Formats: sequence, structure tokens, C-alpha cells
Amino acid sequence: MITGDIVGTPAYMAPELVLGPMERIGPAADIYLLGAMLYEIITGNPPDNNDPASVGIPLSGIEVRIGENDELLTRSECVMLGYWNKHAATAEMIDQDG
Repeated sequence: MITGDIVGTPAYMAPELVLGPMERIGPAADIYLLGAMLYEIITGNPPDNNDPASVGIPLSGIEVRIGENDELLTRSECVMLGYWNKHAATAEMIDQDG
């Protein structure tokens, strides 16, 4: 039952979950949550207490760095290995260094 009460951890909540209106809440809010969780898992940098200019302390076996356009770059056995059955597309996007 939807009561209108705000439930959840605010640092992981999409803005529309906090600010509304309810009609704007959809799948994008779930993607926002997933992104916040993955960011913390990969960087060890929680969204409510982080330095956006850093990558935090990565977990064992995960390499993390900031790219030339300030994007977060990760490399690990647990990160995408490529596009399923699309070797040319994988080679175009993922170089020899990962």
C-alpha cells in the first residue's frame, strides 16, 4: 500500500523520491539507486559522505581511476567483459588495457 510516507536511505534516493511529485517516480529512480550502490561498492566512497574528486578506497581486486573527462574508470574481473557475441563492438569500446 502506498501511503505517501518517505521510506529509504536518503543518500541513495533519487531526487524525485524525496521531492515528488509521485507521478514522476518510475524506473529511473531504481536506476539512480543502483548507480549510487554500485558507486559505493566500487569506490568505497558512500554517496552521503564522499569527495567527488576522489575515487575512495577501491575493494580488493578492483582498479579505479578518474579518466581524462572526469569519468570513473574501473577494471576488474567483476566488471563487464564485453558485449555478448559482439566482438567488434567490444574491441571498439574496450582497449587492451581494459
